[in-house]
Amino acid sequence: MKLMNEDSVIFAEKQYTKRELFESVCNQLAKSRVLSDASEVVKQLLEREEISDTRIDDLIAMPHCESSAVIFPKIILVNCRKFPIFGIMT
Repeated sequence: MKLMNEDSVIFAEKQYTKRELFESVCNQLAKSRVLSDASEVVKQLLEREEISDTRIDDLIAMPHCESSAVIFPKIILVNCRKFPIFGIMT
């Protein structure tokens, strides 16, 4: 199992809200069989963000959660061009 590979970098095509970004990335991860339930992970990521903001600085954040819907861990880098880059760790 590789934590990172050629599918680990995603270039966002537009500016997303936080929820939209999580949904887009989690749907891609579900298609790649990294997640068993994208909507559950989105819900858990948003809940985690309510507890504490995962921003490291103005340009980088690391949203993450623990979930039984994660089949295996993977680090994803998302370049959002117009707003901060989020590293999503599941």
